[in-house]
Order: sequence, then structure tokens, then C-alpha cells
Amino acid sequence: MENENILFVDGKKLRRVREQRKVTQLFLATAVSVSTETISRWENNRVPTIKRENALKLAEVLEVGLEELVRTNEPERGEISDNEAEKKGGPLRRAATVRHLALWMGGILLGLGCVLLFFLIRPVGGKPAAGEIRAMRQLPHNTLPGRPFPVVIKIEAPAGIGAFMLRETPPPGCTVVRVTPPIVDGEGTASSPLKWVLPGEQSRPLVVRYLVIPGAESTGQRLPFAGTLVTSRRGALEPVVEGVAMVAVSAYHWADENCDHRIDDYEILSVIERFPDGNLHGIDLDEIRAIWAGQGYRWHDESGQLEIIGQAGTETGGGQQRP
Repeated sequence: MENENILFVDGKKLRRVREQRKVTQLFLATAVSVSTETISRWENNRVPTIKRENALKLAEVLEVGLEELVRTNEPERGEISDNEAEKKGGPLRRAATVRHLALWMGGILLGLGCVLLFFLIRPVGGKPAAGEIRAMRQLPHNTLPGRPFPVVIKIEAPAGIGAFMLRETPPPGCTVVRVTPPIVDGEGTASSPLKWVLPGEQSRPLVVRYLVIPGAESTGQRLPFAGTLVTSRRGALEPVVEGVAMVAVSAYHWADENCDHRIDDYEILSVIERFPDGNLHGIDLDEIRAIWAGQGYRWHDESGQLEIIGQAGTETGGGQQRP
């Protein structure tokens, strides 16, 4: 293919690696910022092409080389789309499609019936199961050594769940700062795990934010995160915090999503949408805007300095949080 930014994904290899890593399609979709339907289409070769940046994110999350997920030649014509196969099928294939559609519709009706039955027999005012609580962690895929990056956890708790606890284990050797809301045992120090007691009666999702500062000598490391939700029901299954669970310490700023040593218009909008009051949470919006307004940035690992290209006098020290 002439466009070097477009690759051919090997759906069979992608599915095999994902299952070997015991990663769900939902987790992978969240990490790559695409829909689960897109992951499914890639794995079934219904969409045989993939952007290079998305392929790199898949390889990073699954911890394999890029060559493990893409193919050098175009997929066979029979793999390109279901529509193509349908055209080549004939009456028998169309009949099979009708049967599959009927089974699919029957499954949907059966599922709707089970949901309706659940709500009919559920006691009024009864608490939902702990598994109904969901928490999704948002992390950048890369960050600079010694520089703070944000962690955001969004929690959806059904009505009637009551108070619950979020336990989050940050990477060892890192410093945790700017925790919002405050953790149970104080704010401003690293704790393993961090614990929040949160109210269940909320009309909108709860949001927990904190900053993590990796060690200044951590270039090349991968920082793991883990978290669970705990309700008052002793013995109930503790749902895990979903979403991205790994950050690579490299020469890229956390706001530089496509790792090109620039912050473009899409990336600055993403930062502002997620952190409109970022300075209150310790996000250095001034530095990010300076990189965006300039011509990019360089990271000097030896000195721990971030150099903003195209603006005079904007070189900043590493590992220091601005007030």
C-alpha cells in the first residue's frame, strides 16, 4: 500500500495474542480509543486496514512487536468484507444468513425477557449486585521521567448502592500528588493502595483524579496500575478498575498522544476537554499551550530538561511541579 501510515492488520494473530494475554475487546478498545465494534472488525478481517498509530498502540498494550499484528501483503479477497462474500455466495449462503439472523433476533428477545424478569422479581429498594458498579481508568500511553502525569478514574454506581470504596495501587517508586477527592488516610503522599470512600447516591458519574510523578531515572520502564471497588457486601465480587493499566516512561510528553514530539490542535483540545480547570489539579496547562504554540519539544534525558522548540526562554526543569 502506498500510504505508509496505513497497514494491513492480521485479524487471526490479533485475536490469538489478545486471548493469550487474557485481554477483553472492551479493554483493548479503551486503550486504543476505538469502539469494541472496530476491534471485532479487525479481528474478523472485515476492516483489513489499520492506521499505523493504532497498530502501535495495540502492540504496546499487548506487549508484542508490531510485526506480530500486521501482515506485509494484502489480505485475500475473501477476507475483505462480508458483503463481498455475500455477493459470491448464492441461495445457500443467503438462506444461512436468514437463519443466523433469526437466531440472532431470538437471542435478543430471550435476553430482553431475562432482563424484564429480573426487574419484575427484584425486591423494591433492594441493592444491586456489586458487579453493576463500573470504574474506568484513563491514562496516557507515555510520559516523561520525573514529570507528573494525570490519572483519571470515572465511576458509575447504580442508585441504591450506598457508600463504597475505591482502592487504587499506583506503580512502586512513584510519588502521588494532587489527589481529588482526598484519600482516606490523607492527601499528598504515596500510599499503597490509595483508598477513597465515596457516596453511592449520585446523579452523575464520580470522578477521581491524581497526579503521578515517576522517578527521574525511570526512562524505559513500564508503570503498572491496578484498582478494585469494594461495597458493604462482604464476600461479594470486587470489580476491577477497567481501562488503561500501563504507562511507558519515554521521551514523549503525556499530552503528545501520537508521539511525534508536538502537541497538535486535536491533542490540545483533548487536554482542555478533560482538564478545563487543569491548573487546580496540578496540570501545567501553560507549558502544554507553549508546546502547542511552538514547533514542538525535545526531552534531554541526561539533564532531565524539557526544551520547547520555537519559543525563547521556555526550557523547563524536569521533575519539578509548578505552583
